[in-house]
Amino acid sequence: MKTIILSIFISINYAYSFDWNIDSPELSLSRMSVRGRLLEKSYGLGRPFPIDKYNKIKKTIIGDNNRKVEWILKNLRTGKIVDQHIKGGRVYYGASVAKVMTALVYYHIQGRPQGNMLQSILNMVIASDNRDWAKVQLAIGGGNSELSKNLMYEKTRELGFDRSRWFRGYMKNGLHGNELTVKESLFLIENLYKNKFKHGKEILKIMLCGQKGYDMSKKYLPQTTAIANKGGRYWGKTTNPYNGTRYNEDGSPYITNVRHQVLIFRDEKLNSDDYALIIHTNEEIEEVLSLIAGGLFNEHIARFK
Repeated sequence: MKTIILSIFISINYAYSFDWNIDSPELSLSRMSVRGRLLEKSYGLGRPFPIDKYNKIKKTIIGDNNRKVEWILKNLRTGKIVDQHIKGGRVYYGASVAKVMTALVYYHIQGRPQGNMLQSILNMVIASDNRDWAKVQLAIGGGNSELSKNLMYEKTRELGFDRSRWFRGYMKNGLHGNELTVKESLFLIENLYKNKFKHGKEILKIMLCGQKGYDMSKKYLPQTTAIANKGGRYWGKTTNPYNGTRYNEDGSPYITNVRHQVLIFRDEKLNSDDYALIIHTNEEIEEVLSLIAGGLFNEHIARFK
């Protein structure tokens, strides 16, 4: 009986494993480059952490219903939600976070990319290049813009996404894309990690080479913390996700000012478990995301070692 239980335990943990190397049999990322830089594993910046500022901002956010800040920290080995702050499932303009899904849907519809298209996907995810984002989404539908959006919408519904819309732009019927929720962003990143989405771990390895986020989630995370991340930021006019128009109830233009981070991380020095962290905000600055990411790490992970 003990042998059977042990075998089950090992098989479960193996299914949840991620090897944290950027190279794989499918693709040697260490031989490739983005914006003139050879790709390598991404780590935290390791700036000194201001614990008092974190304690103050976390208390303020939790006590203020008008602050548009939500997060979830989940231990991916145990499946336990370690810390969360969710206010009724807000819907956010997704900005560049949606590029992760664009890459995944391309793999699902068109197959594993080669040549220039592979380079465009690397540019889009690792350096957050917007021109390559447009190019990759268009290629999903073989150059047909409307078909590309429909395929992205249908594929994400097939994968289990309910409220989030991951395509870029508007459909001809007026449906607005790039609208995300914290819970469904976690659903995406967790299923990439578990490889429940075909090609999921390949996408996550690309994210592990990320060249962005050093002024947000990576700022206060230690230099020994490996990070696969994608962020997003956007200020400007867009569609109000709550009424489907480009206006507020008073007739003024709907303007959003979002900052997001979605990431998987583990600390190599502490030999920590693997964690997923989602932070979605509106009307906040980058430092708020830096403090939340660094603070949750220090509060829940570093304290155990």
